[in-house]
Amino acid sequence: LQAADELLDDAIIENATWDTLSKHLSTEQLMDVVFTVGQYNMLAMGLNTLGVQREEGVPGFPD
Repeated sequence: LQAADELLDDAIIENATWDTLSKHLSTEQLMDVVFTVGQYNMLAMGLNTLGVQREEGVPGFPD
């Protein structure tokens, strides 16, 4: 979650966070973290900008 927060706030994962993640994840998995967060962010921007609404009867996230 720290990595996602850093990517969304500053568009970079800080060295300390990267070092911690690299102890548990492979290079490919580290790349997946970056691109997965980026893809979800881009999807959210598109849906929000276009005003896409949930279908009737589909529950939202709890507050």
